[in-house]
Amino acid sequence: MNYFTIEGFYGVNKTPCSLYICQINNGSLAYCLEGSNRIHLTWEPLEDKVWLEEVEDYDFLETSNPIWDTYDLLEELEKVGL
Repeated sequence: MNYFTIEGFYGVNKTPCSLYICQINNGSLAYCLEGSNRIHLTWEPLEDKVWLEEVEDYDFLETSNPIWDTYDLLEELEKVGL
């Protein structure tokens, strides 16, 4: 699995955030905002400075603990067999 971190923005006020991203085998991207416990899934490319309000995605997984880095994201994805 390929994984990486980029900087982006969320919300109408374009709040800055770090995004942890992992490419899934089916070509989709699982991503999570730093400190969030919600993992999203998209088939759109995610590039540095992305505004998440423009990304077509859906809620994929809610974790019991916040995601603080790519390792946390990978660990949560492995728990569901990805």
